[in-house]
Amino acid sequence: MSSSLIGPFVGFHHQALLIGVVWPEGKGNVGHGCNCGSNHTGKAPDQEFWPGEGMFLGLGVNVKFPGCFTEAPYTFIATGTNLAPQRVAFPFSLIAPPSRYPRHVRPGLNEIIPGWVLDRNLFALLRGEQKFAERDRSFRSQLERRVFRREIIERMLAARARLAEIEGEEVYTESEAEGLGENFLTEKSRLRAMEVYSFHIQLFALEGLFLRCADRGKVSSTLIRRPSADPEWEFRRTLILSEGLGSSPSELLRLYVERMKTVALRIEESKSRDDQRGARSIPDYADHHLLAAENRFVRDFRDKVAAVEDQVLDLVEG
Repeated sequence: MSSSLIGPFVGFHHQALLIGVVWPEGKGNVGHGCNCGSNHTGKAPDQEFWPGEGMFLGLGVNVKFPGCFTEAPYTFIATGTNLAPQRVAFPFSLIAPPSRYPRHVRPGLNEIIPGWVLDRNLFALLRGEQKFAERDRSFRSQLERRVFRREIIERMLAARARLAEIEGEEVYTESEAEGLGENFLTEKSRLRAMEVYSFHIQLFALEGLFLRCADRGKVSSTLIRRPSADPEWEFRRTLILSEGLGSSPSELLRLYVERMKTVALRIEESKSRDDQRGARSIPDYADHHLLAAENRFVRDFRDKVAAVEDQVLDLVEG
């Protein structure tokens, strides 16, 4: 690693190359054999690469400069992917070489699946958030440990809006949707990404309602309709209204519990896929590995949801 600015909690345990990388947000991973590195264009060493917060660079990824993923936090780059110079602006994406090229898509483009990390790898995302909190020993500066916060939600809102502007095609590229970079997007992935982004945007808004009510120890019937001087709550309150979730705090708190149960299920499902792959390949896999349902993080999150449900019942029925 040389001539780079690397932020906290970047996993860099193997032989890999980082040159000219600006990554102040950190919280990512660099896999073995990743080459993120030649800032020369044949003229001068004047190029650079900006990963986004939480970016995962898989095994053997080759990054060609320049590149910017700051608007695509928590994006995963699959093993063996060659990244052309580009800017990507869709958070929580997976970028990987396609199994086949659709018609009218030029060879060399990768496939992008916006929101894939939220949809298929929620265990890794939220477990990572917990690890950052547990391992943070900083005292001179305050590390932002939360994955879901206003800055990230605003990027998701912008990405969803761009996806909503395009429709009617089987495949899209940068010429149809700004921020796709040197990748193509299928219609199926576009529709699913909008659903996934919406789910987590709304969950963030509902969490704000829960925290507001829990802090005050009561539920006010006018809480959603009444503007607030608290900027954090006001942002979440306006999201509740703009997302069309309703205005009854009691009903919305119950909806929050149901959404949290869905998250708990998706966390377990994302971890259980490891169990399924392992059992198909290794004869005695189940004898030596804890199943997803027994994983400590999975169990702890289920317990957290149960505690939230108890609090909501106390608030609503109190």
